[in-house]
Amino acid sequence: MKSSSQVPLREQVSKYDCVPTTFLNALSLLFRRDEIPPLAIQRIFLHCLDNVAGKTRLGHGTTASAVRHLAGWLDRYETDTYVATWCYLSDSEVNLAEGGPVLGALKPKSTVLLRVTDGSSGWHYILVLRADKEWIYAFDPYPKNFRQVNKHQYQLLEPQGLHEPNVRIARAHLRAYSRNGRYRLGLKDDREAVRVSRR
Repeated sequence: MKSSSQVPLREQVSKYDCVPTTFLNALSLLFRRDEIPPLAIQRIFLHCLDNVAGKTRLGHGTTASAVRHLAGWLDRYETDTYVATWCYLSDSEVNLAEGGPVLGALKPKSTVLLRVTDGSSGWHYILVLRADKEWIYAFDPYPKNFRQVNKHQYQLLEPQGLHEPNVRIARAHLRAYSRNGRYRLGLKDDREAVRVSRR
């Protein structure tokens, strides 16, 4: 595969578009530029950023129902160059058990979009690229220069390629049933992820 046909992972352009950006990053990871159908891109933006803050402030994030609906649409849609399986996961399905729905999806031509805490009582989506016994390696579309980083919990990385992680998160920190801090899966009822694989 020529590098010119690969689309690099991207950062979000506002504080609120982590979900559509992470969906686009999943497509960029699994498909070449000429294989990604424009209708899939259109649908991603059509269904995301549906959350309302206050009475009239539409677009402040993406709801769980929108994520579920979008994953279902992308799963059903096919073209000559695009065929993928998308599976929405929630609650106890989102765990870090070996071979489970999340870690079991981290294999060639597959990835996981994972919802985590953002450190300020909100939620944020990242793209999980791989894992080892201690760490989850992911691409965060909104990386920040944290003033205080506990290196035993998470560390920012410098990506060494188009599809390389920019953060690693300790599995013990990530899986804790807590909403406190950054990069937590949250309580059981909070948990949400999308598993995707190219077919």
